[in-house]
Amino acid sequence: MQTKILLALIWIAPLAFAPFRDYAMEHDSVNFALSISHFDIALHQPQPPGFPYWVLALKAVSLLPITAVQAQTLLALLFSLAAIALWRRLDPCAGSGNVFLILFSPVAWFYAAVPATNIAGLAFACAYLIFAIRAWNGDARAALWAAVVAGVWSGFRSASPMFLFPLTVACAWRARSLLAPAGSFVLLWLAWYVPVTAVRLSFRECHLSDVVSVV
Repeated sequence: MQTKILLALIWIAPLAFAPFRDYAMEHDSVNFALSISHFDIALHQPQPPGFPYWVLALKAVSLLPITAVQAQTLLALLFSLAAIALWRRLDPCAGSGNVFLILFSPVAWFYAAVPATNIAGLAFACAYLIFAIRAWNGDARAALWAAVVAGVWSGFRSASPMFLFPLTVACAWRARSLLAPAGSFVLLWLAWYVPVTAVRLSFRECHLSDVVSVV
C-alpha cells in the first residue's frame, strides 16, 4: 500500500505546478482561452466544431481566481486523475499493473500538465470501453451507457466518438438492444451540435451585416 501511495505522489508531484502556468503552449489553447469570455467559432474561439462542453467546463473552472490558461491546465489535470481511476476498471484482474502503464506514460504525463483537451479523450475512452466490453458480452444496459458516454464525449472532442460509432452500434447489436443506444448517441450529439450550429449561423449573419455596413 505504501508503495502505491509513493508512486502516486511521484506522478502527481510535477503536476502540482501545472495549474500555475501563465502562458498557453500553442494556438488552440489561446483560442480556448478567448472562448471563455466570447464564444465565436467564426473567429476560431474556439476552432470548429466548437468543443462546447469543454468550453462550458472551462467557464465553470474559471469561476476560481485563476487565469484562462490555468483553468485549462487544471481541467486537464482533473481529467487525468479520472482517467487513472477508470483505467484500472478496464481490467480488474490485472490489478495495479495496468495503472502503472498510464502512471509512467510520457504522453499521459505531458497532456495531464498542459492546457489541452487530449487527456479528456483518454478519460472518456476508458469510460466508454468499460461499458462497450460489457455490451459486447451481451449486457443491454451497458450498451446504452456506452452510447451515453460517447454522446457526452462528442461534446468535448467530437472526432473519436464519431469514429467509434460503428463499434457502438456493433456492441448494441450483440446486446440485442440497438434502437435505444443508437438513438441516445444521436440525441446527445444533436444536443450540442444544433445549438452550436445555430450560434455559428447567427454570428455569421452578424459578421456579414457588419461587412455590408462598412461597404
